[in-house]
Formats: sequence, C-alpha cells, structure tokens
Amino acid sequence: MGNGTKIIESNFDTLRFERAYIIEDPDAPGHFVPRAIISGIECDIQSKPTLIEDGLACCEPINNNPDWPIYTDIERDGIVQRFDRLTDHPKIVAAAARFNALLASGQLSAASKL
Repeated sequence: MGNGTKIIESNFDTLRFERAYIIEDPDAPGHFVPRAIISGIECDIQSKPTLIEDGLACCEPINNNPDWPIYTDIERDGIVQRFDRLTDHPKIVAAAARFNALLASGQLSAASKL
C-alpha cells in the first residue's frame, strides 16, 4: 500500500469475478470503457493511478443498483473510512491498471484484452 494506506476489510468474498473486457462507450462513440461481470452483473471498473498503487479499483454496476454490496474499509493516517463500490479484488485492480496502461499508450480498442 502506498501513502500509509491499509486495507482493513473488503467484502468481495460473497461475489464471483467472471471476466473483464473493454467496450465502446454507448454514450460516447469512439471512447472505450472497461467493464467486468461480477456474479452475473455487468459493472464499470476504473481506477486512478494512485488507487491502483494502493491495490484498489472502483467497481460499480451499470444499472446503478443502490444495494450493490461491494465496499472496502481503509485506514489512512490513522483514520478508518468505508468506501462503497471500491474493491481490492486482484483481477479487478489488474484489469483497471491494464486499461489505464492501454489508454496511456494510445493502443486501446474494443479488441484489447484485459
């Protein structure tokens, strides 16, 4: 973990990672977004480089389910906070990092593999 960040709890245990992939954004032709299937639910995944350094990524269902159960409790500088829709699942973090790398390299397409 970078910047004095410590993961206290992450509740992904009851969910199943199925796969990650890239699609063309239906709301912005020519732009691509990373997605994952988690327990049969299609999700947007993303992360800023600083979160990836901490081993974290955002995972949010595209149907905006308010009862989405993913959260992570993080301690930073002695303060514990709960972040809904944030996960430390290694496959999701790796997919978000790969997407960011492809985007930065200019080699991103719907055929790119996560």
